[in-house]
Amino acid sequence: MGERQVLGVDGPKNIALGIMNVTDAAHLGSDNGAFLLGKWMFYGRHGLPKDPARARLWLKKVVDGPFSLDQRSFEAARLLRELDSAGD
Repeated sequence: MGERQVLGVDGPKNIALGIMNVTDAAHLGSDNGAFLLGKWMFYGRHGLPKDPARARLWLKKVVDGPFSLDQRSFEAARLLRELDSAGD
């Protein structure tokens, strides 16, 4: 739901509320929420700053999580490798 709010899918765009909902989901253990936050902080999207440390934290939760063999996990692992090679 939060991602849809951020993107304005099936309703008006509400980035602040969408990010809040994605963050709540991530804190409650949602791999998708953690992945979205990590990716958005990796790239600095939707008004969030580019933040390699926080991106790494959220992406690592996805890679280490119970669904570590799904597509989000593979993309999260790729982004983590980019962060590690950047040496921030």
